[in-house]
Amino acid sequence: VAAIKPDIEKLKSAQAREALSAADALGDKCKTDDVYKKPIIEAGGIQLAVKLLGDTKDEKPARLLMYLLAGGAGSESANQALLEEPGAVPSLVEVLQKGSSEARSYSAAVLRNVSEDSEARSKAVAQQEGVVEGLVGLVTAPLSDPCAQRRAAEALGNLARHHGIRLSKDAISKLAQLCLSRDEDVAEAAEDALENLARHDANKATVDQVNAVKAHVEKLKSNVASDAEAAAEALFNICDGEDDDVLERLVVKLGGMTPAMKLLDGTPTAQENAAALLMLLVNTGDSAVRALAENPNAISSLVKVLRSGAAPAQADSAGVLRNASHSEACSKAMAEKGAIEGLVELLSSGGRTRQRRAAGALANLACQGEGLRTAIGKAGAIGPLVELRASDDDDVAAAAGDALDNLALNDENKEVIKASEKKAPAEQPEAEGPTAADPAQAVQACEQKAPGEQPEAKMQAGYPTPTPSSVLPDGKGARLAMFSLRFDNGPIEAKFRRIHQLLKSHNFNVLMVDADAGDNFGTMTMDYLDELVENKGLMIAVCTKHYGEKTASPYSSFNELRYAQDYQLDVLPLKVADIYPPQPPSGPDHKYDQKGEARKLLRMVLRPNISFFDCCSLSEQEIALKIANKLLGRGHGVSGHG
Repeated sequence: VAAIKPDIEKLKSAQAREALSAADALGDKCKTDDVYKKPIIEAGGIQLAVKLLGDTKDEKPARLLMYLLAGGAGSESANQALLEEPGAVPSLVEVLQKGSSEARSYSAAVLRNVSEDSEARSKAVAQQEGVVEGLVGLVTAPLSDPCAQRRAAEALGNLARHHGIRLSKDAISKLAQLCLSRDEDVAEAAEDALENLARHDANKATVDQVNAVKAHVEKLKSNVASDAEAAAEALFNICDGEDDDVLERLVVKLGGMTPAMKLLDGTPTAQENAAALLMLLVNTGDSAVRALAENPNAISSLVKVLRSGAAPAQADSAGVLRNASHSEACSKAMAEKGAIEGLVELLSSGGRTRQRRAAGALANLACQGEGLRTAIGKAGAIGPLVELRASDDDDVAAAAGDALDNLALNDENKEVIKASEKKAPAEQPEAEGPTAADPAQAVQACEQKAPGEQPEAKMQAGYPTPTPSSVLPDGKGARLAMFSLRFDNGPIEAKFRRIHQLLKSHNFNVLMVDADAGDNFGTMTMDYLDELVENKGLMIAVCTKHYGEKTASPYSSFNELRYAQDYQLDVLPLKVADIYPPQPPSGPDHKYDQKGEARKLLRMVLRPNISFFDCCSLSEQEIALKIANKLLGRGHGVSGHG
């Protein structure tokens, strides 16, 4: 008692630095010898540490609490004292969400200790708002250290064993990944947590799915070809049709890309199963696409299947190339290894799926620069694409239209497109000019503007309503749309306000929150989003580098994207910066987005298989025309896995 008395007095100090120093010293004593724990608890150490934690959110009082609540002398009374102390668990939750990495780790350990071997305490902890979410955040955070992940997994395991908490598929998937950790303690904690979660019906189906994925990925790595083939088929069947890509990402994280790519050189059945699975996996984002680009044989094998495989394998190979073609590295490899010629051949195949996916891949490749646009044009893509744009299959026609729109950014291609359109009888209007009742013909006529026609005069700075131009068609009856962008008073905002006015002047029903709305800004945003849902409208995402960043505003582009995801709105991405997809800042030092929620949301909404319009080198008039095409039914199609 005498040894701890000075530090207990300092722990009561109103000076935070002195109190924190005392908490650190007492923590060292408890770490060295359990004999100190009981007198510290009896002297009110739990209550004092909780108060200091609430005031400072520092790691030192959290560390002291971890040692005081650990098994041994006085731990039972310490655990009960913590739960009875008002604000104790909420303070721990706040540290889990906003504290330093060390403080978060110690807080998870406190929650683990207090919930161990007691149904009553587990229930009391689990019912506190934010506990489960905070622990899951620590398990799933990309930069969490193994010790913090172990402590959080152990806490979740305790809560699952004694209370029956429900976790998301994403959290359960992350625990499955941790089961393969090189740190044996982390792996054991994750396995125990999964076992306890599976005891309750709310988690059982998801845990079974995740465990099946783990087992099949291990089988996929088998040297027995028939086992690997069967595993690829099983993984496709498990992942396909899910509303999210959690299981696909789990396959990638568990190392499923490399063995799946290896199967592309196998039997026709292996090729078909591998291509189908890879189409899903590549759609999950950058890590899968990077694995494809870095594999020395994958693109060549895909091209081989594309050109000589069975029809289903050809279709899925085209899907893989489409979903990966937003990557500069993949696009370059595709061009070098004959993918463009193979895709052009598929345009003339009889299969709608092959045609649609091949056109989608060419549309994405044409966004990757002048060299690829030239190569696609010289490979003979334009004629078949013009024919497919008149297809009675709306998805095929839309994909072909996308490809032609992007190819037309090259002047030589543009002339070839015009010549091909003149040869296609179905594309010829009967009258000299389009009528207002036929918007599709109006768009086509706009694209075929006479070479001598003068461009519209440049607009002045600001947001004036532009003078109506004959280049844009009449937007009466077109689909409703809303612009989503970062409102920062910068040049991009100014540019798109002018584009907004240009479209409005041609009767397009396009929405954009008024910059001068003041207190009504939020109300206008809610009203416009509600209109999109009610009318099945289109969200036009103006993708600057920081688009989608999580901020203090409840009406930010982040929240607009989340609304689009929740209500399954169609999104048309416009690339207006060198970086795409956007890379909004996040991380431990970010005020509002420590866990990288914005980047995760962008990966869900702007999936690789969703084509984007590259607007970096386009004028305002050209961007407006692309949007007009889309709203009149000729824009690029948004597809899912297919």
